[in-house]
Amino acid sequence: MPAAITHTEQFNLISNIAKRALPMMREHIKKISHLDIIMDIDYTNKVIPLDLQKFLYFDNFNFMHDITGIYVNFNRETLEMENCFRPRCAAKPELVIQEQKP
Repeated sequence: MPAAITHTEQFNLISNIAKRALPMMREHIKKISHLDIIMDIDYTNKVIPLDLQKFLYFDNFNFMHDITGIYVNFNRETLEMENCFRPRCAAKPELVIQEQKP
């Protein structure tokens, strides 16, 4: 998992992701705002923890995959991800090894 970050650092990363995404998204969705993108990423991060630093520095192809996938598949009423979408920047769960009983 990514190293723990403060709320301020998290907000700054999400805000910078939204700033990067806004011009790309506006090419296809005219009525989208910086705040819309921030809220989608923030709620997604609560449902599926994201490696926000990795997300911000993704190449354009992977960045657009995740930002449009979140926009299309995140249900803003139930606050759940639909259609089995999992962002490529999702934080990797820690490997848990359980002892097998004989």
